Amino acid sequence: RLLRPHRVAVELIGYADPQSRPMLNAAVAEGLLEWRDFMPNDEALKRLDGALAGLSLLRDEPNYRHSMPTKIVEYMAHGIPVITTPSPRAVELVERYNSGVVVPWQDPKAVAQAVVFLRDDVKERHGQGARGYAAARANHHWPNSARRFVSQLEAWAGVKS
Repeated sequence: RLLRPHRVAVELIGYADPQSRPMLNAAVAEGLLEWRDFMPNDEALKRLDGALAGLSLLRDEPNYRHSMPTKIVEYMAHGIPVITTPSPRAVELVERYNSGVVVPWQDPKAVAQAVVFLRDDVKERHGQGARGYAAARANHHWPNSARRFVSQLEAWAGVKS
């Protein structure tokens, strides 16, 4: 609703719990967003190309405080800026690589302002996307760590390569 006056389309991909579904359906009916429900990951990732930003707006819950926010890394790997809430690992990724914007918990106005900022500042948007992409390729790209990962699994399994 806050982005409607700015003519920014919002697309949501993913499963929603039974309590959230009526709200999402109402928002779709009102034209506030497009909701794709569950979509296989490879299909969902194709929809990232060309996006203005990727949102990772988690709540401040214990499980998220130590988890690696893989969604953020996926956004970075697709070269799009991230808008995220301040869970420690999310802040670490976004601030270390200057690849997005951290907004306060449960602050829709701050999220909308971040989206509009990125829309209007093309140079900053492209810079954040490029820095995120470079960081994802250098630090979170499977081929860079595959041998080490497989070697570790073999060591745990007692297999000699």
